Amino acid sequence: MKANKQVQVGLTVADLLVTLVIGLFLTSAVISLFLSNTMTYQQNEGVARIQEGARFIFQTMGADIRDAGGIPCGFRGEVTNLINNPSNYWWTDWQKGIRGFDASDLPANTNAIFGSNAGDRVAGTDAIMLHTATAANVYPLIMQIPYTGVLGALSVDSNHNLDIEDGDLVVACNFIRSVLLRSDSIALGGFGNEIKYKKAGGPPPHNKCLDFHAGCPSSTTPQVFSADLPAMVSKVDASVWYIGHNLDGNQSLYRVKQVNNGGTFQEEVSEIYNNVLDMQLEYLEETGPGVLNTSYTDADSVSDWSKVAAVRINITFDSNDENVPNYEWRRVISLRNLIL
Repeated sequence: MKANKQVQVGLTVADLLVTLVIGLFLTSAVISLFLSNTMTYQQNEGVARIQEGARFIFQTMGADIRDAGGIPCGFRGEVTNLINNPSNYWWTDWQKGIRGFDASDLPANTNAIFGSNAGDRVAGTDAIMLHTATAANVYPLIMQIPYTGVLGALSVDSNHNLDIEDGDLVVACNFIRSVLLRSDSIALGGFGNEIKYKKAGGPPPHNKCLDFHAGCPSSTTPQVFSADLPAMVSKVDASVWYIGHNLDGNQSLYRVKQVNNGGTFQEEVSEIYNNVLDMQLEYLEETGPGVLNTSYTDADSVSDWSKVAAVRINITFDSNDENVPNYEWRRVISLRNLIL
């Protein structure tokens, strides 16, 4: 009688090795695809983040540039500065409403100094100083009262709720002249809300004269404004934009603004957007009525800041990601107060 032989059938070592190799190959392909998709996603996210940052910067900084030099009377004309020694304070130094500073040039008496501490300006980057009197509310004037002595006043209809405070810088204008002065106090007078101003007294800066209508020296004759020769007043907004070091050891776009703290001016430094490596600015001047120059120039080559019609901004962003390259964005901003 013959015995039955049982044959065991299964995978050989070679079969196992082939299966493992195929599995490893498929796993490697899946991992490679996953990593590739992850890297692509990170790159797209980084580019989108930079694009969003560029839009935000050009929107906020661009708004200040567009309004530069603006005055309530609707044109960008000469502003007579009635402040004593206006260059002592950057926010009183109107400078045609716009002034650029190249890589080694500093706006006088500002927080935007070159250095390595947080908030200090990065060497080799440009800066820009801007003034406008059209960013805030505009109020029609009833009359100017140049009192004898050290006190004068601009009267606004009492139906208007003024956002002008004690110590604010204001521009008053009609279609003949414009002046920049500092208010002393706001009070309800016999002719409405009176924006009072002094030649001296209180925290600096001080006005050097009082007369909006006739200019210095002051006249003692009240000037009534009519529909034939209307006059307006508005608060001044001043800012300096620059690239500075931040607390993270990187670089950011900063803005310095003048702030009226109970009649005393202070600088308010704000970090607007981080991971901004560089800002280079170029300017396009008007060479004649309605005629623009054929090329942009650096700040050092601008011949007349009152003729600047546009600013070309070059911003370099640090992606802060080894998988995403640094990006440079360029935008041209027109000054509406000259273009219009």
